[in-house]
Amino acid sequence: MRAADLAAHESDWVKTLTMDYRDFTLHEIPPNGQGIVALMALGMLESFDLRSHPVDGADSVHLQIEAVKLAFADARAYVADIDYMKDVSPASLLNKDYLKSRAKLIDPRRAQSFGPGRPPQGGTVYLAAADASGMMVSMIQSNFMGFGSGVVVEGISLQNRGATFVVKPGHPNCVGPSKRPYQTIIPASSRATADR
Repeated sequence: MRAADLAAHESDWVKTLTMDYRDFTLHEIPPNGQGIVALMALGMLESFDLRSHPVDGADSVHLQIEAVKLAFADARAYVADIDYMKDVSPASLLNKDYLKSRAKLIDPRRAQSFGPGRPPQGGTVYLAAADASGMMVSMIQSNFMGFGSGVVVEGISLQNRGATFVVKPGHPNCVGPSKRPYQTIIPASSRATADR
């Protein structure tokens, strides 16, 4: 990383990814973040009658865990800087028919391995606040993996989110110049559908 890289950085104003789940509309920041994982898992869980299980009961928790495992397996394979997700789009990962087909892989009676992938460790603090008019503030402080990169410049501890790049040529999240790595940060908001 050079000073020119930091000088050339521009923040993006993005449209959130949304999904209706039961009586709520959920919003997540689009890739390069992993917020899409939560939406995918919820999309898969619509194939199950979670209300028939106790909220924190083993059957309910099992279905949720299996859906999240499936969503992470896809995210680790396809989610990257949005400018480099050429073969698989967020819309295709959130396609209702696709999520139903993934949900069919879940066995309600046993846990399974849905492929490689271990979400990176983190060290994150998240704060969200909203007022009655709908104004929201979302703040995340995250160095990632303990104390970030371990590099401190003029009192600022640098994060090491670049650790989530892969080095496999052709992978959409392969390290490269001017690319944003896959992120584990997922600021989110929701509101009741009836409030729309």
